Amino acid sequence: AIAAVDDQSWGINIGVDNQITMYRGSDFASRDTSYDETVNVPSTITVSKGTNDISQIIFNKFTGLPSASGVITIRDNAGRSKEITITQQGTVDY
Repeated sequence: AIAAVDDQSWGINIGVDNQITMYRGSDFASRDTSYDETVNVPSTITVSKGTNDISQIIFNKFTGLPSASGVITIRDNAGRSKEITITQQGTVDY
């Protein structure tokens, strides 16, 4: 997003249907779907949006700062998990 590709913001949406979509636009509902990049998460994996319920994160096109921050947990059916932290500065730690 910080590169302001096509003079647009970019975001990530974590759907209830085990899909994670990177999209172009200021929000998921009004995005340009021709730019969508979607990953279908296998049913053996659970994606938890954390206490902040970060189902949508939009990165500012100039600063790269996210519209939300928090922890996303990915867990497999064997009980193994990994946390992904999105900070207020826009960095992603895992």
